[in-house]
Amino acid sequence: GVGYVDTPLFSTPNLRTAWKRHGLVELTTEQVLSLTEREREQAVVIAQDPFTTFYEADFVLKLGLLIKKLGFTPVLLPFIGHGKAQHVKGFLGDFDKTATKVTEQLKPLSDAGIPLIGPDSSTALIFRDEYRKSNGGQLPEVEVMTVVEWLSTLNFEKAGPASTSNYGLLLHCTEQSFVPESAHQWQELFSKLGLTLDIVNVGCCGMAGTFGHEKQNQSDSLGLYEMGWQQAVQQYGSSGVLVTGFSCRSQIKRIEKKRVKHPLEIILQSLS
Repeated sequence: GVGYVDTPLFSTPNLRTAWKRHGLVELTTEQVLSLTEREREQAVVIAQDPFTTFYEADFVLKLGLLIKKLGFTPVLLPFIGHGKAQHVKGFLGDFDKTATKVTEQLKPLSDAGIPLIGPDSSTALIFRDEYRKSNGGQLPEVEVMTVVEWLSTLNFEKAGPASTSNYGLLLHCTEQSFVPESAHQWQELFSKLGLTLDIVNVGCCGMAGTFGHEKQNQSDSLGLYEMGWQQAVQQYGSSGVLVTGFSCRSQIKRIEKKRVKHPLEIILQSLS
């Protein structure tokens, strides 16, 4: 009816339910700032995005469990969204309002030195690009890290003997452009844990936000996927290919009918 096809299903259970079932906390900005100094030092705040929150709740939960496994306290902020879809579709006035509201939520935490992580790397980068240009460039800067940027600040030791598994990493094209060092950061982390990670150079997966879900774009979307991603997925298999972008994982799932993992899931598995 709206010209969209293969739209993802909402996660069941939803993120808030799954988060609470595992004894993890959801706090407001004010509640985080009211924690004791020791508690603030241990806090790592997850800045939610609508894509992983509503469609990949289990992935966000695993991020929280990994943070906890590493000795920190994962904190989920109340959901506001970040306005990526508004910006893509040209609703720039609405986007400016959303960006202002999100900045007001995150800025005090950033100023307090509390780590902020965006679960999906491609959308976490909105704070370095679209937000910097919104509201006439007047919004204050907020530091939100990608998952691998935060993990790279920690000290890892090898967890037992080297694994015989060989993984292939495919980055979202936005991440490749803005933080090209991400690939080698993941590779270094895997190496420290005795894991082998190949960097697979591919272009756009063909999803490109909502582009791949729009009915009139189906042949172009599939054609882009077949140019590089299809071969990589076939080479490493659904259990061996690792993908950082939500939209890219969605593209693989709808075409190959298989779910592929984010690299943090392998790290969590290794540490467990």
